[in-house]
This record gives sequence, C-alpha cells and structure tokens, in this order.
Amino acid sequence: MSDGDGGGLTLKCPFCGRLCKNINGLKVHVAMNHKKVAHCIYCNKRFKRFSGLMKHIANMADEKHIALGVLLQGANARFIRSLKRANGYDIQYYYNLIREYFGAGKH
Repeated sequence: MSDGDGGGLTLKCPFCGRLCKNINGLKVHVAMNHKKVAHCIYCNKRFKRFSGLMKHIANMADEKHIALGVLLQGANARFIRSLKRANGYDIQYYYNLIREYFGAGKH
C-alpha cells in the first residue's frame, strides 16, 4: 500500500467535512484550504499561531492528536521526523491513524 492509498476508504476533512479519496488528497486539501488553522478540533483550544497548535499536538501525544498533526504537517517537518524516529521510521503506522480517525464513516 502506498503512502497516499486510502485502501478504498473515503477520508473526511476534520475542518470542513469535504470527502477525499486518499490521504494525499486530504493532506493537499488541508494544506490548500486550512493553512491558517490554529485550533484543536479535539480540545477546542485556540492558538494565536499554527506553531502553538503544533506544540499542543506534540504535548498531548495521544493517537488522535498525532493523527491531526500528521495531517497538518508536510513529510519533512520536524514533527513528522520525530514521529518517524519514535516509531522506527514506519510512517504507515501514522497513515493508519489518519484512516482510523478521519475515515468518512467515523464522523
């Protein structure tokens, strides 16, 4: 399975509800349409900057926050690199979290 393969699962944007066919499509949609997001969809906390949201996500360190962080960050971001090191560079684990938390049937 490739990084962006949704495995037949439709994914739902956590910010606007748009449906995407795969992870790459969802990541592109979020990057293009929700660049200025500065609130946590799980805690409803608001931040002045995106970096504050990412610090919050890193500090929470539970699976749902990590899935959100992976969705919001590019492949070479420090957040993603640290996750890869923590999990033996198995990015598929994190893509599976995105499928679990943002699958269209989950919301």
